[in-house]
Amino acid sequence: MTTSFQDCATASHPPSGAGDRAPAALRFGERLQHGGASVYRKSYDGAARLQIPGPSSGAGFLLGVSMTPEHRRRITRGELAGLHLFSQGDIYLRDLEDPYAAEVDAPFDFTLLEFSRDFFEAMADERIEPATVALSPVAARRDPVLPHLACALLPSLARPAETCALFVEQILVAMGAYLVHAYGGFVPAQTQPGLLSKVHEERAKAMLLSKVRGECSIPDIARECNMSASYFMKAFKKTTGQTPHQWMLSQRLARAQDYLRNSTLSLAEVATTCDFYDQSHFNRVFIQGTGMSPGVWRRQAA
Repeated sequence: MTTSFQDCATASHPPSGAGDRAPAALRFGERLQHGGASVYRKSYDGAARLQIPGPSSGAGFLLGVSMTPEHRRRITRGELAGLHLFSQGDIYLRDLEDPYAAEVDAPFDFTLLEFSRDFFEAMADERIEPATVALSPVAARRDPVLPHLACALLPSLARPAETCALFVEQILVAMGAYLVHAYGGFVPAQTQPGLLSKVHEERAKAMLLSKVRGECSIPDIARECNMSASYFMKAFKKTTGQTPHQWMLSQRLARAQDYLRNSTLSLAEVATTCDFYDQSHFNRVFIQGTGMSPGVWRRQAA
């Protein structure tokens, strides 16, 4: 990973989904595109706390490869919610259809790759039955292949005028094929998620509660129900009216309300006991769920 971000040309406009105005210390490198996929660099060289929004776009999937030795980010939306520590070469993967919000307070540098759904559909066209891709979200995951393929693209990002389009195309195709193999698969396009059976619903909820303690993941729960992660998440929402993450938050809120009403624990202790990241996160979620702060709710419930 010898190419520095400073060697890359600065893009005149940030990539799609970056917002109308990016903070001065948040920078985007040259963007290379081919056949429904694109690659660019994104870095932050400040020390102040930075909020990174990611509105739902439905455009496809975003793969990030960390170029820096250490980077922490707190993700507060969707299945990736939590505090994640990235080392050099760690990846994250998310569906651009899902809303996303993150907070960082230290410099970072990522090589980012956006893959449209059309990009994967071109691969699916080789199948006998119509299919669509489903990829599981991950964050701060060590991967043995993707960082090396991302590194192979860095010289092209640093010197776009000298880029071999065929080389970039083949690397992007290789990365897309690997993502399908390692982090998901194809599911029949005509398959529509139905309701979870009572057994699967109860099993999923029990496993989601254990997920709070870090004992399982969404793909683990989906496999236990003999479903893809994408199918499970849609079926769960159809069954309960909530995404798995929303359901977990509702369980935490219910526990927190019980403690607020029936114990003398401080707000910070309630936040820790109910598996919120910290008291600030507890306050935000509680206000979103009830319309008032935990302190006000406790006084009214007394």
